[in-house]
Amino acid sequence: MVVVPTWNKYKGFYYGQKPIFSIHGNSTDWGGVKSFLGELQNAEKNSGLVGHVDFEGNFWFGFYPQLLFFKDRLELLGFLRTKLKSQPKFSVPFSFISHTDKQEYASMVLRAKDYISSGDIYVINLARKIELPWQGDPLSLLVFFLEEGEGLEGICYIDDGPKTLVCASPELFLSIEGTKLISKPIKGTRPRCNRKDPANSKNLVDLIKSEKEKAELLMITDLVRNDFGKVCVYGSVKVSQLRRVTMHPHLYHMHSKIEGIISPHYDSIDAFLANFPGGSVTGTPKKRAIELIKELENLPRRNYSGAIGYFKAEKAAFTMAIRLVEIEGQRASFHVGSGITFDSDPYAEYEETEQKAIFIKTALENCLK
Repeated sequence: MVVVPTWNKYKGFYYGQKPIFSIHGNSTDWGGVKSFLGELQNAEKNSGLVGHVDFEGNFWFGFYPQLLFFKDRLELLGFLRTKLKSQPKFSVPFSFISHTDKQEYASMVLRAKDYISSGDIYVINLARKIELPWQGDPLSLLVFFLEEGEGLEGICYIDDGPKTLVCASPELFLSIEGTKLISKPIKGTRPRCNRKDPANSKNLVDLIKSEKEKAELLMITDLVRNDFGKVCVYGSVKVSQLRRVTMHPHLYHMHSKIEGIISPHYDSIDAFLANFPGGSVTGTPKKRAIELIKELENLPRRNYSGAIGYFKAEKAAFTMAIRLVEIEGQRASFHVGSGITFDSDPYAEYEETEQKAIFIKTALENCLK
């Protein structure tokens, strides 16, 4: 079963029950996806390839001949509740196990700052993994995200057999409508308390005034502009929004919006690969940042910071795979990360990852109590 957002002017969600077949491979196997996408031109309007791509470029896509479209979130929720197994929540004794503690993360940040000081990179995203035992229906997580995920348009659910991915992402990786290409990278985070807490105003002003957060977002925006330039018509790439603040559960974020027109020489697969993995979850320069992520982080990212979404005949949309819970067997895990610059305070960056974990931890606790 899959649920993915459309991320276009007809905002809503696509739902598919079972794929007819699946396509999977690694970063060198995209030719098969490209060939099949060409055949989709003659397929039914609501058919498409829906799936996920992990940080290393390994992908899984299922072909769904008929995707249901839910424009209203409440309509989708009502539909999913009928699918949710009528079973009690599991009382599982558990604790959240971080594979990188506060001191280890701070040390990782300091090493990254050394690379920044030496000119290797300008900004890098560093993440840590949190794990816990799991018993329950992953669909309950999706329902929680839809019910409580204020401002989260990138909510996804992918069950590919061996594992289930449930995502509550605030970030659009890519949207393609005809030849129009859009990305909305996020950089800049502050805590958001309950609605009446006076700390909200202070945190919001602090985010807007932060030179560190501004610099981080500008660098990533420029990186995405450069990635767009690889496949877009010359002169068509523009930043239509810069430093816009959005509200999400427990957090404020800043984002920008980059737009471009895909050149006739390229297709949606080319556009995806030119931008993958996303700049906001890697750093700049991207190639060197990816190399250092693999050096500094103590565990592979797997699906975290990849992408989840779909390719259709005339459109595509992919959510950045952050705030992602990966369930396999009797274990659930997720990553939380932070953007590191020359001005980063190592312990403040760790606290940012803690803030990002709150909503996911709340969801998991709700489903297992």
